Amino acid sequence: MKLCYLQSSNVPLIIGILWLGIGLRQWMVLSKWDKKYQKYKELQKKIVKEIGGKDHSIDDNHMNEINSKR
Repeated sequence: MKLCYLQSSNVPLIIGILWLGIGLRQWMVLSKWDKKYQKYKELQKKIVKEIGGKDHSIDDNHMNEINSKR
C-alpha cells in the first residue's frame, strides 16, 4: 500500500509549475507598476510644460553633462 501521494518523478514537475506561477505573478505585478510609472512620468512632463519650468529629473544627458565637467 502506497501512502506517498507524490512520486519522486513528479516533484520536478510540481516545482517547475510553482516557479512558472510565481514568475507569471511577478511579471503581472511589475507590468502594472511600469504602467503606473509611465503615467506618472507623462503627468510630470505635462505639469512641467504647463508651469514653464525646466525638468529637473536626472536622465542620461544630465548625468553626461555632470560627468564631463569633472
